[in-house]
Amino acid sequence: MMIDLGGRDWEFGSVEPGPRDDDYERVREWRPASVPGGLHADLAALNLISDPYVSDNLETSRWVEERDWWYRKSFRRPSDARRVFLVCLGIDYRSTVYVNGRRLGQHEGMFSTQSYELTDLLETENLLAVRISGARSLPRLKRSLRDRLEQILARALFQAELYPERFASLKCQMSYGWDFAPRLPNLGLWDDVLLATSGDVWIRRVRIGATPIDNQARLDVALDLDARVASTVVACVQILATNGDIIVEQPFPLALPDGPSTHRFHLFLDQPTLWQPWDRGEPCLQRARVILEHQGEQLDVAEESFGVRSVELVRGKGRWSLRVNGEEEYLRGTNWVPADAIYGRVQAEDYERLIAQAKQANVNVLRVWGGGLREKRAFYEQCDRQGMLVWQEFPFACAFFDRFPSDQTHARLVEQEARSMVDRLYNHPSVALWCGGNEFNPRRNRHIVDNLSLALRYHGDSRPFVPASPGGGDAHNWRVWHGQANLGDYRRERAPLLSEFGLQALPDLATLRRFLPLRLLPSEAAPEEKTCPVGELKLPAPHSRSRSANRKPDSSAAVLAHCGVEGELERLLRYHCAQFDKLARYAAPYHPGSLTELIQATQRAQAQGLQVAIEHYRRHRDRTGGILIWQLNEPWPAVSWSIVDYFGTPKLAYRWLKDLYNPVLVSLDYPLRRYNPGDRITADIWVVNDTRRDYPACELTCKQAGREVWSRRLDVPTGGLMLAGRVETTVVGKRELDVTLTFEGDVLSHNFYDLAYHDPAGISTRDRIRNWITWRALEI
Repeated sequence: MMIDLGGRDWEFGSVEPGPRDDDYERVREWRPASVPGGLHADLAALNLISDPYVSDNLETSRWVEERDWWYRKSFRRPSDARRVFLVCLGIDYRSTVYVNGRRLGQHEGMFSTQSYELTDLLETENLLAVRISGARSLPRLKRSLRDRLEQILARALFQAELYPERFASLKCQMSYGWDFAPRLPNLGLWDDVLLATSGDVWIRRVRIGATPIDNQARLDVALDLDARVASTVVACVQILATNGDIIVEQPFPLALPDGPSTHRFHLFLDQPTLWQPWDRGEPCLQRARVILEHQGEQLDVAEESFGVRSVELVRGKGRWSLRVNGEEEYLRGTNWVPADAIYGRVQAEDYERLIAQAKQANVNVLRVWGGGLREKRAFYEQCDRQGMLVWQEFPFACAFFDRFPSDQTHARLVEQEARSMVDRLYNHPSVALWCGGNEFNPRRNRHIVDNLSLALRYHGDSRPFVPASPGGGDAHNWRVWHGQANLGDYRRERAPLLSEFGLQALPDLATLRRFLPLRLLPSEAAPEEKTCPVGELKLPAPHSRSRSANRKPDSSAAVLAHCGVEGELERLLRYHCAQFDKLARYAAPYHPGSLTELIQATQRAQAQGLQVAIEHYRRHRDRTGGILIWQLNEPWPAVSWSIVDYFGTPKLAYRWLKDLYNPVLVSLDYPLRRYNPGDRITADIWVVNDTRRDYPACELTCKQAGREVWSRRLDVPTGGLMLAGRVETTVVGKRELDVTLTFEGDVLSHNFYDLAYHDPAGISTRDRIRNWITWRALEI
């Protein structure tokens, strides 16, 4: 049985930093805390620091990093428990655990589980205390002479910083600061703290691999047990129906040595209902119960949910295809980053809301990015229940020209953290793919890739494993945005899978008002007003074909000044990750004249860019395996690539995504240029069907400025890609195109095109070469 020790009845206090870990008595004042949680959240709740997400308050709380911290909680010994264990699922980052003044162990790493037997240490009333070293004592990177020389060269040629301090730890990489997140090194008990009780044998873990074979499922069961003394026991495995009835029951006699041991066996389940992604069927979950007995005495009981499904990855020779239960699943995905920079305070309902928002936008896969987390159990449980596939990455990110440490100490840390991650996620059918991490070279980091592969083999995890992303047919397109390429560059992509691309966009004004000083923003009564008087913005003709068309339409300073974004407001928006040179470059064709118009322009440009890329890929589904946008969410209030802001408010791109990721898509392929009234436009009309059903006798219509200019009756086959026809018309009135597919009177798919938007600029030769070198570095 598991007892949750989490709650608001914890306390915390600080001490001077130092090498000693027995300075509990030096805590001068104990204050209330919450677990799971985080140090910054606890301090902010007591007003000991200002809200770190508002304005630039985070800078006033840097003193937190200079202290070491203690957390404590009193608890009673569980009654009728022969053995008791403490289980900590995640402490960030260097910790020492005590119970009743007895030191249980010291630990480094935030993803691995810590387990300690308390049986002989407990009294009626007990005290659990955890010491956590401050951020200043995080591991430091040891750089060789070669590393330092490479640093100097990278700064000179690419303004890049090699071998950052974050490489020294397997802490959430994002917490060291990223282009969408602040430097906020978390400390605390960020995941669950539990008491496990049992008889003489404790069931530490139950892992179930469920593979469909014809009309059966083979269930491969692994039991991690801990016996007080050597003995013979019977493990009775029961498979339960949704109403709790036992549908399969099978005993397995086991001979146990003294201490921990692992035992493997299998059984079969007849006529199983498969777990399916939500867009292919029902995500059916099964439940297994393991009862451990010795001579009729029940020693322990454990239950786990699982799903019966198969996953294969087909890669190579221009292919990248994920097959679930023997059928290709075209990936319509987004990248997932931690839902909060103070990730310990994320609750189950936060996961439920965000995953539901992704599903409502027709997303079928979330890539859990390597700079983020192994999320809490509640995240994967929600994905299991909602039928959302998960592409899970290990905590490695962004080593373009450099390498991760290869010393033995680091290798042991990687082994420890990776094995624990695989163990924690083993039973979740939603986890379909493992990836070594984000944007690093697998050849130069072969020591890391091999270690991760061994962790998967150690637990017998048969899911597909990809060494790194991008690679092996998987691409990231940052020519658009970072390289400031034209949106049409997306149509040049030929990789079978595109797993990162996107544009920043400002959040809504109501969101800005939640984290910026109100005096700097337009009032709610007059949202169009500027924050300072400015003159008229002069932009170059966007349809110009002169050499200037290959440069930004205007400097960001001019665009920002015209919109009233100057001084402190500009500084704070940049502090919250705004990249104004690029925001202005892509928003300028909309000629924004106020902050509100700048918000609208950046959101329209973001949506437009996603539309170009997504439709290009889906129109080529016969040679592509999917597309994943960067990014669904954000970890703090920011100007970022997210399509849902920190507070859960969708941007325009999210609303467009519902149509762009519709399993049945109608798409127009036309030249990307500015269209004025009187211009002729020609567009091919494509229909894509990712579903498992046919749609006969559909009606397909195309309208320009509300007038019907083309229609056809057609059958839409399952899993198909078809060219439905071609529309040619003259643009009149409002420069828009709408295309709608109806089935039995209901709208099956709809799409919208803004013909007024034209992006005339292009990527410079210098930036093109720089981009090529950067991405080539991941392959060489």
